[in-house]
Amino acid sequence: MKIKQQKQISAFLVEKFGKDSGTLLFNEQEKILNTLIASVRGKSKN
Repeated sequence: MKIKQQKQISAFLVEKFGKDSGTLLFNEQEKILNTLIASVRGKSKN
């Protein structure tokens, strides 16, 4: 998922934790985010 907010999160994590650790943390949070989004699809807004 490449949205503006994700780019900002990636930049923050790389700046805060360095390239290797920041990238690893970003990849993990992106996996979790995608899992959460997938679990919400197809359900009503209620």
